[in-house]
Amino acid sequence: DTLVTRHEMAQVLHERGMFRQAEQELRQTLGVCADVLGERHPSTLAVRHDLADVLRDRGRPVEAEQEFRTVLGLRADAYGEDHPETVAARHGLATVLRDRGWPGDAETEFREVFEVQRRLLGDMHPHTLAVRHNLADLLMERGQLEAAETEFREVYAARREVLGEQHLLTLSVRHGAAHVLHLRGRTDRAETEYRTVLADCVETLGPRHPGTLAVRHNLADLLKDQGRLAAAEQEFREVYEARRTVLGEQHLLTLSVRHGAAHVLHLRGHVEQAEAEYRTVLADCVETLGRRHPGTLAVRHNLAGLLCLKGELRAAEAEFTEVREACEEVLGLRHPRTLAAREALARLRSGDQAPRDPDSAAAGS
Repeated sequence: DTLVTRHEMAQVLHERGMFRQAEQELRQTLGVCADVLGERHPSTLAVRHDLADVLRDRGRPVEAEQEFRTVLGLRADAYGEDHPETVAARHGLATVLRDRGWPGDAETEFREVFEVQRRLLGDMHPHTLAVRHNLADLLMERGQLEAAETEFREVYAARREVLGEQHLLTLSVRHGAAHVLHLRGRTDRAETEYRTVLADCVETLGPRHPGTLAVRHNLADLLKDQGRLAAAEQEFREVYEARRTVLGEQHLLTLSVRHGAAHVLHLRGHVEQAEAEYRTVLADCVETLGRRHPGTLAVRHNLAGLLCLKGELRAAEAEFTEVREACEEVLGLRHPRTLAAREALARLRSGDQAPRDPDSAAAGS
């Protein structure tokens, strides 16, 4: 009973966005479960699975992948490949593959898990909807916006019916649908949706919950894309301070908002300050995510654009060339970031020394 209570306490901490405390509680519970029940006991594996989820949310995808693969292997041996607990671990692994910048592998896993969940649990089961939501996120990241919007709308309709308009999971999918509107250039509708979802998130989750901060981050990106740079900078700075406190300086989401703030400096013409910020964020991205992660490539793209602005064309060409090649390999030939890098490189080589402001698709979010 004590182990169950501690596990449940850790889950509550995780749901509230208190990731550090949740990890600490889960590690302690895992140690006791392994000693008392054994490494293969279902309760031990459940705690390890939740630990992997927390590690992913804390921006430590390598550790998370290792935990998910351990749980997946043990559950497959004990229960079989199609058991719901095995499938849940496979779903978790797919999310980590996406976070690590391997979208092709992640999409394959998501689609296979979705088909199993659909067959075993039905279209309206929360686990099936969770896979569809993550697949929609991935399709959006890969630039398949029409397909992503369809997935978001269908998941939203199902969650609204089952969970209600204000539930955390419903709010999350409403945010995703607003983000697709943003990426498709429907900025007025997207802003209305962002602000509506943000108000509901603040009321339901609180102003510093990770879900609330995610909406504010994308609202800041939209303000930036509309040229409302002072408002965008204010949003980026406030989200950065909150994320740094909750998640730490090196977390994927903190790095992303630092990049957004640097991009605003760039667009406002603060060239030297923007370059210093880009290079600092880039070094941290390379260390934390790897040189070919989509988040890292987004920073490199905008740094190359800044080098063009400064007239450092040889360095800019080298950056754009590497970014284009990596985007083609990691994201595919038709992804917006790949197309943006290809266009920027072509224009630079044609003698255009005053490139447009960096494409928002290349800036990351």
